[in-house]
Amino acid sequence: MGRPSRVRVTGPLEPYASGFREELARQGYRPHAASNQLQLMAHAGRWLASRELGAGELTPARVDEFLEARRAEGYKVPLHASTVAALAAYTRRRDELHPRPVMPAFFISTAGTRLLYGNAHLAWLDLVRRAGLEPRSAKCRPRPHDLRHRFAVRTLLGWYRDGADVHARMPLLSTYLGHVHPGNTYWYLSAAPELLHLVAARLDAPVGEPA
Repeated sequence: MGRPSRVRVTGPLEPYASGFREELARQGYRPHAASNQLQLMAHAGRWLASRELGAGELTPARVDEFLEARRAEGYKVPLHASTVAALAAYTRRRDELHPRPVMPAFFISTAGTRLLYGNAHLAWLDLVRRAGLEPRSAKCRPRPHDLRHRFAVRTLLGWYRDGADVHARMPLLSTYLGHVHPGNTYWYLSAAPELLHLVAARLDAPVGEPA
C-alpha cells in the first residue's frame, strides 16, 4: 500500500505539497488513494520544472499539454482535464489573493487559514438554498456526501447501459472514491433500484448476448 509521506513533490509545486497532503487526510482519503493524488502532483511538478514554468503558469492549455504527455508515457489520469483545469485556476486565484497564506493548506479561507468544517458547511447550506433544493424530511436533507453518492451511482448506471465490463472497471471507480478495496465500492450496486434492475438484467442475459 502506498504511503503519502513517501511521495516527494519537487519543482514549483513543492511549496503546496505539505498542505495538499494534509488536505487529503482531512477529507478522509485512504493512504493508497492519497498517494495516487500526490504522485500526480509530483509528476506535474517535474513536468513544469522541465519546462522552466512556475505554478502560476499552469493554465488550461498547459494542463492539456501535461495530460497529453502523461498519456504518451502510458499513464492513466484519474482526473478529468476540466477538473485539473479548475484546480489550476483556483491555485492561481488563491496565490493572487494570498501569496503567503497563514497555513500551508491547499484549500484556504478568505483569511488565508485552513477551511473549518463549520464554515464550509454553512457555505454548502447557502448553495443548497440558492439552488432551491428542498429537504425530503427533517432528517433527510441534501448533504455534501450526496454528490459523491450520486457520482458513483451515475457512473455505474452509465457503464451498465453501455454494456461495459463493470467488474474490470470497478478498481477505477474505487480509486476515484478513495476506497482501498474494490469490495467497498460494490456496495453502490445496491444503492439505487434502477441500478439493481440493470444488474439483474445482466445476470439473467444468456451467455454471449448483451443485457
